[in-house]
Amino acid sequence: MKSLLKIFIPLFMTLLFKGCGSDNQVNLKIDLELETHVKSFISTLKDNGVSIPFKNYREMRSVEISDTEDSHDYGICIIELNENRFADTVLLESAINRRVLIFKEKIIADFPHNYEQMLKLVVYHELIHCILEKEHDHSTDGIMATNVSDLLYLYPFTLDNLIESSLTPDYLKSLNMIGH
Repeated sequence: MKSLLKIFIPLFMTLLFKGCGSDNQVNLKIDLELETHVKSFISTLKDNGVSIPFKNYREMRSVEISDTEDSHDYGICIIELNENRFADTVLLESAINRRVLIFKEKIIADFPHNYEQMLKLVVYHELIHCILEKEHDHSTDGIMATNVSDLLYLYPFTLDNLIESSLTPDYLKSLNMIGH
């Protein structure tokens, strides 16, 4: 009986945590340098009671550093239609691919002494676009400010506190949805 339990319990736990079908699977490629920030973003949202649209999260394909050196941005969220997912106009799988690209060289060039803080801010900012589908707030005091680099100058010692406090339900509800 104990030997059956030794087999059954791990099997049950695997099914519980992985889900039973492809609808629950997330195939997300994350660059190693960004992994801590992505995990922190997700756990902070959960800790703050912000619901994460699983459909959007499941559509995430990558959060990665781009080697493009001529970018004017620090990061970008790309939401694109994957037309290969259709067969005779029937949706086979998720037709949306969401990706975040971070332009590391631009961040290093502009913020050599505050690289880690800016990297975290940009990753969070772009994930809010991609997963929560939120637009900029056109202010200078929130993580979704149009020009996030201004935040480092306004909040040089409390930027981490600003980032964490921006992931609250009240702040996120105040932002417009993309395209609305």
